[in-house]
Amino acid sequence: MLAWNSQPQSLYDGGDMKIKKSLLKGSAVVFGLMLSFVAGEIVFAASVADPLIDAAKKEGKLVIYSTSTVEPGEKSIGQKMKEAFPWLDIDEVLMASGSKLLERMLLEIQAGKVPDIAHMGSGQMGQLKDKGLLQVYRSPQEDNFVGGFKVPHRMWTPVSFRTVHTIYNSKIVKPDALASGYEALLDPKWKGQAGVDIGGTLWQFWTAMEIRRGEDKARDFMRRFGNNEAKPYFSNNQIRNLVASGELTFGVYIYLNNIISMQKEGAPLAIWNADPVGYFPSVHGMVKNASHANAAKLYMEWALSRETQEWLAKQEVVVPVRKDVENPYPQYFRNVPFVIAGADETDPRLERLRDEYKKYFRVQPQKN
Repeated sequence: MLAWNSQPQSLYDGGDMKIKKSLLKGSAVVFGLMLSFVAGEIVFAASVADPLIDAAKKEGKLVIYSTSTVEPGEKSIGQKMKEAFPWLDIDEVLMASGSKLLERMLLEIQAGKVPDIAHMGSGQMGQLKDKGLLQVYRSPQEDNFVGGFKVPHRMWTPVSFRTVHTIYNSKIVKPDALASGYEALLDPKWKGQAGVDIGGTLWQFWTAMEIRRGEDKARDFMRRFGNNEAKPYFSNNQIRNLVASGELTFGVYIYLNNIISMQKEGAPLAIWNADPVGYFPSVHGMVKNASHANAAKLYMEWALSRETQEWLAKQEVVVPVRKDVENPYPQYFRNVPFVIAGADETDPRLERLRDEYKKYFRVQPQKN
């Protein structure tokens, strides 16, 4: 079992990153990534930011495409940045589905409306990179990352590490019925009662199962899971909402912050940390030929600043990337069997997984 104080078994992001174990302040441990350090530590201070702020002021605008979702009472990353730079006109396009957001973004670029920032999962960012639509950017704040971080092409940078957990409706299922782990989802009594996000986290779930169980055993599980009529959706939040209402019993690999927000509202959602739990970076990058390049650079540095990392970690219940920011929610991460997994678009497994998905999952995708 992989806990926070042990070496992760695998990471895949197209071969660009190597993983190592690193301690986080407090009681939690996060996974750092090897970095060839930039000479000299530069923090986001006025002496660094002033020239960039002046250049961004002349542009006066920033356009962000992000898969970050905003719950009632929360602020989007653009709204938070607006507080720091009230003179900046910030447009945000927010969609929970990375695939749909990417599709819209590509259409906008084809129409000559080039956005400035892409903040998505590594799968969508991999597609943008392959299409030559990302700009190389080297942040002077890399030295502040936990354990260091290196992406040789530097077309994106992690802004946080997100975790995804399986949930169930606590009015329908009792915890002792789940002792067998994910095999419980194969029970005929739960036929058609599990939702999976084929627009995103299903592929993390599948690759995590392969990492933990091996390709053959993972394939057999997914075949049986599909035969039990697991329902595919294109929205992580839709699955969560359906579990909360009792229309579904299980939701596989739901973002932790989205679970907690509904738990606070009294929804009967319980977190089921069956082995494995998925853990992967949320990344951002500058779009090539960005319409407001200096504002985009300002965003990159602001998002990686200590103050913003503290806010992100608290609001979105994510693991911060900076080594000088504590994890504010260690209770969600202790003794959890995490696996770093993610089938991005450069992953040779993804085409195979999609082909196998068509064989095993016969239920048509559900509409939003």
